[in-house]
Amino acid sequence: MNFKTKLNLMSDAKNEGSNRKVIIFSMDSITLTPINNGVNPYTTTLATKMNMFAKKNKLNIFTDVSRFSKIDSIGLDADIILLTPELSELKNEVKDKFPDKIIEVIEKADYGLLNVNNIFKIITNLNYPGSK
Repeated sequence: MNFKTKLNLMSDAKNEGSNRKVIIFSMDSITLTPINNGVNPYTTTLATKMNMFAKKNKLNIFTDVSRFSKIDSIGLDADIILLTPELSELKNEVKDKFPDKIIEVIEKADYGLLNVNNIFKIITNLNYPGSK
């Protein structure tokens, strides 16, 4: 099944009322301000682009961001947890904390280039309703 077909299946899932929440966790920012809430601004930009991509393709997916230090509480709300490349070594630890969640690491090149198309290819290949 090609990428476009998988996107269509995900879009169809919207009509079934199934919502998917993706949360991207990144390293805590050195500076905590009211604007960035301790999250790397680059990661926030990626989430914004992902939400625009989902809206454009009529996908019922919402992407949010959080700093890694809050994963224990905020990770509970996610259907899919994406880790930024610098957190790749913590993937197994996160899987142990959230065995019922889908955990993936964003490829360094896709993160660096804000390549939401490739990130959504990863999401559509995951095993959850609507991604067959």
